[in-house]
Parts: sequence; structure tokens; C-alpha cells
Amino acid sequence: MVLALVFGRVHQSADDPRSVASTVLGAAALLAVVAAFLLADFDPPWLLEGGFAAFGVVCAALIHGALRSSRWRSVLGNRGLVSVGRLSYSLYLVHWPVSLAVKSRFHHTGVPAIVLMLAATVAAAVVLHRTIEQPLRRRPASNRLVLTAG
Repeated sequence: MVLALVFGRVHQSADDPRSVASTVLGAAALLAVVAAFLLADFDPPWLLEGGFAAFGVVCAALIHGALRSSRWRSVLGNRGLVSVGRLSYSLYLVHWPVSLAVKSRFHHTGVPAIVLMLAATVAAAVVLHRTIEQPLRRRPASNRLVLTAG
């Protein structure tokens, strides 16, 4: 898919080197992010010695490539990915408790448990998003509880 995006974009707009460069930069950054998730250990000392900063730069390059390239925008504008983006905070909040609950209940981590965790996480995130997050966002600022320290 990445090669199709790069070569398709190069073929379409060979006269615009900035667009081609953005597409290639985005593809390289995407490969680096995927490689980091698949290959990196969670405890290496290099992460604290500039690794997190380097990863941030690579993510910025990925975002730049996505914003400058119409191919990347069309891929990232996919309805499913946009939905995951809208639910991302709720997914973040519920994924760990759901994972712990499923693991404690079923005592194994095979494919059925993973599928159950994913389904339960998405269901809980949708409920949280619709019943708490969205109503709070739509409420006028004057009706919100404000906590101050002092």
C-alpha cells in the first residue's frame, strides 16, 4: 500500500517535487513508526537518551506528509480511521480496565480473548463517548464545574 501511494503520487505529479517529497517523507515515516512498534523493546536506555525525541520527529514527518499529500489525506480520511480518531480518548480511557477484566475472567490471552477485549473496548468506548464525553463537550461553558487550586 505504501509503495502504491508513493509510486502513484510520483506518477501523478512528477512536476511538483514538494508534493512528491511530502509523499515519500510520509511513507518513510509511516514505515519507521510501524517498525518501531513491531521491533522496539519497551525498556531500552536509548529511548531516554533521545529516542523519544527522535520518535516525535518521525511522527511530525508523518503528519507533514499526511497534510501535504492528497493520497495520504484520502487514506487517513477513511471513515473507519476517522471514527477511531473520534473515539480515541474514550478508547484510551477504557482499554486498560477492559483488558484487566477480560484477562482476570478468562485466564488466557489467545485470539478469542483478544477479539473479546477489542469488542468490549470498542463497545465501552462508544458508550463513554456518547453518554459522558459528548454531552460534556456540548454543554455551554457557563454550566461547567470549574475547579481551581489556591
